[in-house]
Amino acid sequence: MRKTIIICSTILDFKDARKILKDTLVSAGYLVLISEDGSIVTDSSKDVYENCLKAVEAADIVIVLIGSRYGTLFDEKRRISITREEYRHAKRLNKDRLVFIDKATWNAKPLYKSYINKGFGFIKSPAVEEVEVLDFINEVEESGDWIHEFSDVVDLIKTVKNQLNIVDPQYELYFQPKKGNPSNPDGTLNFEIGFKNISGVPLFEFLVQLVFKDPIINIEYDFSRSSVNLTGGEGLSTDKTRFEWLGQMLPTDGWIVFNIVSSQMPVIGSTITKHHGKVVSS
Repeated sequence: MRKTIIICSTILDFKDARKILKDTLVSAGYLVLISEDGSIVTDSSKDVYENCLKAVEAADIVIVLIGSRYGTLFDEKRRISITREEYRHAKRLNKDRLVFIDKATWNAKPLYKSYINKGFGFIKSPAVEEVEVLDFINEVEESGDWIHEFSDVVDLIKTVKNQLNIVDPQYELYFQPKKGNPSNPDGTLNFEIGFKNISGVPLFEFLVQLVFKDPIINIEYDFSRSSVNLTGGEGLSTDKTRFEWLGQMLPTDGWIVFNIVSSQMPVIGSTITKHHGKVVSS
């Protein structure tokens, strides 16, 4: 079953990072919730803050991004931001939590601490725009949660993938005449083409598209030799030159195999494979 991840952060300063992170996680097979794209189901009887906490409850993993901005307040009297309350709610529910802090903000923290200890007032900077950001970081540190630093979006994506053990999808392909049954009585020929998942992780919604330079007679999915039983896609086109197959999940080291019948050696003009809509490297 797919796990659900919610990304909690201020939106303005992490707008691009949130979108790229969501795309990365969706490609890895996760269901991802972020407030700005409608993926969080809202209850009209509750306010926006309560809906955010309900989304935390629905998630298996909570990713928290902390940067220079503190964000909209959940509790104005106590000066608690929505992101901070989401973090606290995840902690109360004992959810799996991953906390990532912008390196500039993290590096500025000791300097601010020394200034505050000397009695100087808080001075806004590009690294820390509100003093409550420092309080939030202190809270995370005191909770014992591990803090991961990141310098930019690329660094963030790399760190998240490492923490979740996400491997970029890859497959291995083979194509050959069918052993033991190369020809039929009517003179037509049998071939087989197979894809092996060598990613080290399952591939979800694995799509295969084959384009033949000349029409073939038929292509069939070999259930007996394949690791996936649920199949879909458009199948073989009416002009017999294109074939599309879609499987729900291709397990680690799993195979999918197709049997091809053709009057001559099939020539494959292009092979496209996709994982959650993203093209997979071969």
